[in-house]
Amino acid sequence: MLFKAQDYAIDNQLCRTIADKVINFWQTTRKTESLLKENERLERDRARRESSMITIQTRDRREFFKDDAWKNRFKRCSNR
Repeated sequence: MLFKAQDYAIDNQLCRTIADKVINFWQTTRKTESLLKENERLERDRARRESSMITIQTRDRREFFKDDAWKNRFKRCSNR
């Protein structure tokens, strides 16, 4: 509709300006939505990785103490 009104000299610049603003708003909205989705995906990925790290750290600590590996390390450190 705005592009049709552009054919009339009196409305030409006004319609062109309004059309540009509408298109810019539409493009900005699409970019914002895309960034929000990407941000959500990155947050989920970060949370998953942090959870994996905590699980590995906990498991390593349990294995370290269970296998008495700490005693061997302590002996090596104290012999220096």
